[in-house]
Amino acid sequence: MYNKLRVGIITFHSALNYGAVLQGYALCRALREMGAEAEIIDYRCKAIQEEYCLINTRSVRSLLKSILSLGFVMTRKRMFGRFLKNYKTDLCFNKENISQVNGKYHIFSVGSDQVWNPLITKYDSVYLLDFVKSGYKVAYAASLGFLSTNRDFDDYFQYLHNFDRISVREEDGEKYVKDMCMIKDVKRIIDPTFLLNRESWFRISEKAVKRTPKCIYILLYMQGRQEYSVDFAKRLAKEADCKIIAIHGYVQKVKGCINIRNASPEEFLNLIYYAKHVVTTSYHGLALSIILNKSVFYELSKTNESINQRFYTLEHIFDIGERRLMDSEIRNVNEYEPINYKRINQIIEEEQFKAKSFWIDIFKENQMGEMDEL
Repeated sequence: MYNKLRVGIITFHSALNYGAVLQGYALCRALREMGAEAEIIDYRCKAIQEEYCLINTRSVRSLLKSILSLGFVMTRKRMFGRFLKNYKTDLCFNKENISQVNGKYHIFSVGSDQVWNPLITKYDSVYLLDFVKSGYKVAYAASLGFLSTNRDFDDYFQYLHNFDRISVREEDGEKYVKDMCMIKDVKRIIDPTFLLNRESWFRISEKAVKRTPKCIYILLYMQGRQEYSVDFAKRLAKEADCKIIAIHGYVQKVKGCINIRNASPEEFLNLIYYAKHVVTTSYHGLALSIILNKSVFYELSKTNESINQRFYTLEHIFDIGERRLMDSEIRNVNEYEPINYKRINQIIEEEQFKAKSFWIDIFKENQMGEMDEL
C-alpha cells in the first residue's frame, strides 16, 4: 500500500547489545510488512563506537578486560552484523557525511532505545535529525533515559520543535517533552519489539544454529550490576532441580552457571523461548520475555534510578510489578502469582494497533503531500 514511501531509520543498531539490535530489526521489519521501503541508516555515533570498541584503553583495567573478552566480542559483532545485513544500508555514515542521505528518504525516523539520552550519545544531534534538510521527521518510541532539568539538556532538546511527529517510549519521557520542551502533541508508544508478535519471534528463534540444551533450565540475562538476580536464579534452579544458563558480556563467569557470552540474536531468542523461568536485569530481556509469554522476574538498578523509568512503564502497561525482585520481598517461586498472559496478550494487541495507527497516519499524510517521488 505504501511501497513508494522510503523510510530511513536512525537508531542504536550497532551497539553490541541484544535489545538494541532486536528493536531496530523489529521496527524496520514491521514497516516493511506495512508496505514501506524501510532500512536502517548505518550511522556510527562516535560515543557509541568508543563504548563498544574492541580494545578499550581508558584504563589498565579496561584494557585487560577488553583483551580477555576480545574473542567473544568479535564473535558477537560478526553475528550481529549478519543478523541485520538485509535491514541496513550498505554504506556506513558518520557525523561528517550523514548529510549525504538527504534526498534518499521521504521519512526520517529516530528511535527506539535511548537515542535521546545525551549522556550516552555525548549530545550527538544526529539523533535529533539535525542533518535532515528536506523530509518528514518522526520520532518512534524514543527514550530519553534520564530525569533531569539540566540547562544543557533543555538546549539540546530544542531540536524537537522541528519534528513533524513525536512519540516516546516512557511515560516520564512524554511528560518531559510536554512540560520542559513545551511540545504538547506527544504520544507514548510501545517499544518496537512489541510490533512483532510471539509467533514471529519464535520463527526467528528457530533459525538458531546452536540449539538450546534439552535439559530444563533457568535463563539468567544480565545487563549492568545486580544484587539479587543470581541468588534468586539459583533458588529457582534448586526448587525446579534444573540448571542455570547465564547470558552476559562479562569476562568473569557467573559461578554455578552455564555461561554463554557469544550467542547470536537467534540463539538469544531461542534461549528465552525454551526457558522454564527468565531472570533479568535488562529492559529488553523483560520485554521479550513478556512477548514470548514466559515466567519472568526482573531486578531494577539500585544505583541509577533514571534507567528504571523504562521498567516502570512496562509495569504500568502490563501490571507485572509483582514480578520485580526487591531485597525485602524475594520469595519462593510458588509464592508468586502466575502472570495473566491472556490479558497481557490483549494489551499487546492494543499497543500494536496504537503503534501501527501512528505509522499509518504518517504514511497517509506523506502520500497525500508532494513526496510521491524523490
